[in-house]
Amino acid sequence: MPHRNQPRRGARRSTLHATLTTLVAGTLTLAMTVPATAEETITPPEPAESVATSNLPTIAPDAVSIPNEEPGASLQTRSEPGTASVDASSTGTSSISGRLTFDDGRPVSHGYVAASLKGSYDAAAYVYSREDGTYSLEGLLAGTYTLTFSPNRENLADEGYAAEDWNNAYEESDRDFFAVGTGESVTGKNAQLARGGTISGRVTLADGRPASGARVSLDRLGYGDEVSASANGEYRFTGLRPAIYTLSFSASGEVPDAADYVPEYWGDTPFRTEATKLNVGLGQVFSGLNAQLELGGSISGVVTGPDGRPLSEIMVWLRAGRYTDGGYEPSAAGRAATTDSQGRYTARGLATANWALEFFPIGESPYRGEFWSDKGDDWDADQIQVRGTGKVTGKNVQLAFEDLSGPWATVTRLAGGDRYSTAAAISASRFSPGVPVAYIASGQNFPDALAAGPVATATNGPVLLSAPNALPAAVRSELSRLRPMKIVILGGTGSISASVEAALGGFTVGSVTRLGGTDRYATSVAISRSLYAPGLADVYVASGTGFPDALSGAPTAGLAGGPILLSGRDSLPKSVSDELKRLRPERIWILGGPGAVSYNVEGALQRLAVRTVFRLEGADRYSTSVAASSEYLPGVAAAYIANGADFPDALAGAPLAGLSSGPILLSPRDRLPQSVIAELKRLRPQNIVILGGSGAISSTVATQLEALG
Repeated sequence: MPHRNQPRRGARRSTLHATLTTLVAGTLTLAMTVPATAEETITPPEPAESVATSNLPTIAPDAVSIPNEEPGASLQTRSEPGTASVDASSTGTSSISGRLTFDDGRPVSHGYVAASLKGSYDAAAYVYSREDGTYSLEGLLAGTYTLTFSPNRENLADEGYAAEDWNNAYEESDRDFFAVGTGESVTGKNAQLARGGTISGRVTLADGRPASGARVSLDRLGYGDEVSASANGEYRFTGLRPAIYTLSFSASGEVPDAADYVPEYWGDTPFRTEATKLNVGLGQVFSGLNAQLELGGSISGVVTGPDGRPLSEIMVWLRAGRYTDGGYEPSAAGRAATTDSQGRYTARGLATANWALEFFPIGESPYRGEFWSDKGDDWDADQIQVRGTGKVTGKNVQLAFEDLSGPWATVTRLAGGDRYSTAAAISASRFSPGVPVAYIASGQNFPDALAAGPVATATNGPVLLSAPNALPAAVRSELSRLRPMKIVILGGTGSISASVEAALGGFTVGSVTRLGGTDRYATSVAISRSLYAPGLADVYVASGTGFPDALSGAPTAGLAGGPILLSGRDSLPKSVSDELKRLRPERIWILGGPGAVSYNVEGALQRLAVRTVFRLEGADRYSTSVAASSEYLPGVAAAYIANGADFPDALAGAPLAGLSSGPILLSPRDRLPQSVIAELKRLRPQNIVILGGSGAISSTVATQLEALG
């Protein structure tokens, strides 16, 4: 059970609150994934007669996003079929050509073909195939490319065919690439489209009436698509790529009293973890996947202020589920309601379950949010039982004012003349002589040391920085003071040379060892293997190509007792996958949004049979640091402010923050982001510590911090 100054588990203030303020009432699908292997998965029966398809809403979920075909769409312009449209700012002299056909040999006329450079999901060029299926992508720069092919969705004859990537790839992790040289014409890049899978059925209400306009959602490892049921409740998804899918159903505004119906997953359950997965292959048909939406219960009450006056615009967020050995398992969807001018709220369409309620103001407010009943954290919240269509009334709440009576935090700075002496100053502020270990990382490149924070926290050792070929004087002085029992170098000799390694031997009574691998990802694995045993509760995954998310997440990972492993944006390295299989954690936390760690990687994590996968993310690096900080309860001993545009100060500060149970919040040099300001006001830390000198965090920001109280 968390207590003051320990990380919060379950609440996602920065992400959920931002989303929920856009809702008045209804359903919000939780941003949480679970492994297919933890759930029932079914494959289709022998091909059967499908339901009638006339007037059915149809969607091809895996169709690529095809650009606007009208002339003048951004920098890419519509061209004649077979001739490439390219980014006018990067026209080259290379080309790719081939022919697009169906599996029966017919040419695909006006099919979509796009070329994408490795590491990018934006089309460098696209083209619509000619009548005979041929295409030519011209004006390309040299590079490593893959191709995406999609049928003409406007042609009924093309209906049901699945989009694919070059060399019959259907998953992002299977994408195949080929090199294109300057001025080279690569020919013979032909593709044959196959029929995709089909899922269809009918949605009805509890009394048997068709659920006209009901929302039917299909999810494939983080990719979501939605279709509305027809007037007679029928729906169909076609042209599906081979994958494991989750199907969910909910009533829409076209259904009278739509909010009274309980959303559900295929398998007749409100719990995503109990959903029956659909293993769809090429040409396979799932028909008759019918759902009946049942009426649910409700919870209602009144929200007032400390003076008894009703409060409007208070969001009520409800989560149903249960606590297991693996943590909290939420229901298929959360529910939300907002108080009216009389402070009244009613949350409807609730499944039979135990519900936890959170009340919080929308936007700026003097009132402090809370959980039912009068609890500060969702782990302590009293749950309200709803059964069938039962109406639970009288769940009234009186919100208190935020306690602003105490003194505002003391603002201090830990800094030196450069990054090396700043790291030494951070170390000296916390660590005493005779520490068990000191870690040495490159002060010039971040990758090898990104995963160091949690390990340094767990082993009670500082992270000091060094130049590749010389040990800075400030670091020598700090090591002389510390006399660590051992020294661990993070990374290979390319980061910290053998000569520095030899020099380090004079500062410890024990050994000097290295933790490194063939690349940054393997190094994060080596760091993890040095300390962590299988069966962990939590593991954190962050981008290995950028530093902010890993650094702001390091204190949270350290307190949770889990490592940080690094990933590519679009693929999970095998070494990391193997380490996760060894660790078998209950939960994986992705640090950052899909721009840092893609949905493809999220899908790969899901397939590793980990119980749950969560994200801590924000709109940018600063709000992502706020998302990581949202794990902490108000009143923390210290909050740390580091420059979000460079890595050294936050890297050295990670074990300090972890050991003092405080977050690291990122900021530009000269301006404190609004998201960070709001988080500091929520936390009301006893101390605010700036990491780095005025070249990293300016005196202007220091003044802002002092004035927040």
